[in-house]
Amino acid sequence: MNKKVLFIALSAVLGMTSAQAADTGFYVGGSFGQSKAADFNGSDIDAALSSLGITARTTTDDTDTGWKAFAGYRIMKYLAVEGAYTNLGEITAKTIATAPVAGTANTKIENEAWTISAVGILPLNDKFSLFARLGLNVWNMDVSASGTGSGTTSVSSKDNGTNAVYGVGAGYSLTPNLNLRAEWERYDFGGDNIDFFSAGLAWVF
Repeated sequence: MNKKVLFIALSAVLGMTSAQAADTGFYVGGSFGQSKAADFNGSDIDAALSSLGITARTTTDDTDTGWKAFAGYRIMKYLAVEGAYTNLGEITAKTIATAPVAGTANTKIENEAWTISAVGILPLNDKFSLFARLGLNVWNMDVSASGTGSGTTSVSSKDNGTNAVYGVGAGYSLTPNLNLRAEWERYDFGGDNIDFFSAGLAWVF
């Protein structure tokens, strides 16, 4: 056999094998960013209190830092399955009531989510790619409040559920094994939505 032809054939086969290996496999990583509660505002809280006969004014802080740890398997060039734990930080509210009695209440809501998603991937070239996710969000919410009125009181409660998570992002391969990603995600907490804007790194095995 002509050695040149043999060399070209072997190069093509090895190149194909290498490309296929790069398009599948396990990866792990982490992200850090900012969370924002999309539907958390003082006017809505004041309207709910008004329906109970309480006149009040509420200020809110609807943003916090958050982080995520994730692991996934890239089934093929255009599709991966990914699981993650995301700590979305906390949101807070301060309510000052004036009638029927004067008082102040401080509320803190802590949010976390466990997710499993299908991730669609669109490679733009050998470095850049776009992706979108759609999956299930198993969430937990811890609520605590303390205040002064007729006396000093504090209460706490928990809530949980399963709803949707979805988002879009972009990735860049720093090395064959290390990827940089930036992403926006929306977590449904039973009708209350939290957006998470993050950047992170993924290690590809």
